Amino acid sequence: MPAHEFLHPDQFLYHSTDDNHAESIMQDKALRPSHSDVIAGASGIYFFGDKKDTGHWGESHVIVAKPNKVLKIHPNIDNYPKLARMRQQNQFANDWNEDGSSHNDIIATYRNLPDDLKFPLTQESADSARDVSEHLQKRGFHGHRDSLLSNSDIVIYNPEDLDVVRHLHTNQEKRPRAR
Repeated sequence: MPAHEFLHPDQFLYHSTDDNHAESIMQDKALRPSHSDVIAGASGIYFFGDKKDTGHWGESHVIVAKPNKVLKIHPNIDNYPKLARMRQQNQFANDWNEDGSSHNDIIATYRNLPDDLKFPLTQESADSARDVSEHLQKRGFHGHRDSLLSNSDIVIYNPEDLDVVRHLHTNQEKRPRAR
């Protein structure tokens, strides 16, 4: 298994988003990272490396970005039990309710995990959760592969490592041309 890969400044990345976020991104020419409380359990900006995968989230806008330097990318974290467990623990921690309970979908997901990914379902376990992105960034990575939806999913940690190139509508071909 490769230790890492590199994204180069000539490679395009595709970020699906909604109307409001697309307008804000294009106005500021900047992307903002999600926190680790997103469903994938890792902070950063979620991209697809392949434009055809952008429709997975059902969003109508695609922001195209390129790295502005060479970025070191960690391979798919699901292939590393320690990192996969860290992410699962973080998802669980972010789903922990004020009353000390957790939502049923996270519990159901947990029950289906292989034994080597399981951790104690306790408040203490939730309190000790760590963000996979932060962990990898401290080790010199700029992002990681994350096969939540497809093998082309990439999480980039720092928006300053990217240049926003253009804005596309995913339903662009259905729009009438202006005369």
